[in-house]
Amino acid sequence: MGKIVLIIAAAWCLATPALAQQRKDAPNCQDYPLLRRLADYWIESCVQKPSDSYKFYTGKTYDAVQGKYWYIRYQPPAGQAAKPSAEVLRHFEAAIRSAGGDVVYADSSKETLKLDKDGKEHWIEAWADHTGKYILTIVEKTATPQQVATSEPVKSRPGVAVPASAPTPPPPAPPAYIVRVTPTEAIGGTEVTFSHNLGKTQQFLRLEPAISTSDHPNTLTVLSWDATTARALLPFFPGKPKFTGYIQVGSLAKVPFTYLPRLETQTLTLNSTYLDQSSFPNSDTRLTGPQDPTANGVQYDWNGVFGGKGEDEFFRNARLGEGWTVQAVRISVSVYLGHAGASVVDSRIGTDSPYVKVHWWGDAFSSLHYGIAVDVKGPAGGNPCPNCAHSKFGL
Repeated sequence: MGKIVLIIAAAWCLATPALAQQRKDAPNCQDYPLLRRLADYWIESCVQKPSDSYKFYTGKTYDAVQGKYWYIRYQPPAGQAAKPSAEVLRHFEAAIRSAGGDVVYADSSKETLKLDKDGKEHWIEAWADHTGKYILTIVEKTATPQQVATSEPVKSRPGVAVPASAPTPPPPAPPAYIVRVTPTEAIGGTEVTFSHNLGKTQQFLRLEPAISTSDHPNTLTVLSWDATTARALLPFFPGKPKFTGYIQVGSLAKVPFTYLPRLETQTLTLNSTYLDQSSFPNSDTRLTGPQDPTANGVQYDWNGVFGGKGEDEFFRNARLGEGWTVQAVRISVSVYLGHAGASVVDSRIGTDSPYVKVHWWGDAFSSLHYGIAVDVKGPAGGNPCPNCAHSKFGL
């Protein structure tokens, strides 16, 4: 008997993870017949009414639609990475377009869709968020008699000829959407202008591909939109270098575009921690004189009857961050006693290497202090030299 209990318990433990992942739909809930759910999603809640009204956003106004009403709330399967809102919305957009419908309005998290089918207007609002869940709100409106084409044949009366019916014209071809942006490359945070034939319905504008966070989303801020032109403000990504991608205009068009960073200049200088080779034997600095590191540079003192000379190296292995380049290298020299001097004999201006070599010399009983400054330029808001951990910035 004990063995049987153990076998049953083991079987239950093995089955538990699978059961935990299989969530059943809420009671009396099912999909809307024209819209297939995303794979493995389940219905958390739903509302269905024989008649109700809902206001659908069409770009500038809300249109109230009365008819048979559905509200269906879906959740993703447990343990699955959340699908992006754009992917969820494209799923339903494709379903409606393939059935002959169209997009009335779209932004980054919501779309209004419309389909005329079987003598009814199907209005759908699809909403999705960053967690992967989505909500469908649907109103099925019966078309007016003028909208419903009759299939009953025309009956002839004696002595009256029935005219032959005209052939049904083919459906119009979908419009060719044309969108142009000016300029085709611009700095983050600046304004761009669009010329288009998309009409007055405002579309969302999204820069792809780009790093998007809650603080810095990749959507453009629309400043104005009319039937043929639009103005929008580009997003700004701190530390993001130049990249070429495109601007997604609703679900209708993609426009090639190059993002340019806003540039700033910072300065790398030295501090005593960076120069202390005993603490950092593998650091990027090499000092060759009677060193006495100070708070902001190098000091050499020759207290005996002999002087000296040599060459020091800084940032030997360091590399600047992406998009950053060296603009200039400066040295400041102070001689406190006797005769001494220092000068820059090698650097990497115009590259991503902040390497600097300094030649120094001093006579007996001399005292020399020097400091260097490496001016670098790159994307604003970024770290100019992530692996220059023991130097100072912006001084």
